[in-house]
Amino acid sequence: RALERQPQAELAIALSHAQLQMDRGDTEGALVTLQAMHERHPHNAQVLRQLQRLHQQRGDWSSVIRLLPELRKDKVLPANELAEL
Repeated sequence: RALERQPQAELAIALSHAQLQMDRGDTEGALVTLQAMHERHPHNAQVLRQLQRLHQQRGDWSSVIRLLPELRKDKVLPANELAEL
């Protein structure tokens, strides 16, 4: 409903939805939500950060590694955190 009233709020709504999915343990659903937002908003720091956290939580290190260039380029994480990954 919120999306129908404010289509520009799509990203905020999707990020909140993904966080709720993660909190409920629905990592697969959160991944689908975040991947869709990543396609629509490829340089959004919040989307990239949540994707990185979700991949780490799932133990999907190959996906974290594939995300590193974007995290670096868009300055999503401080250099010391990037180095730790």
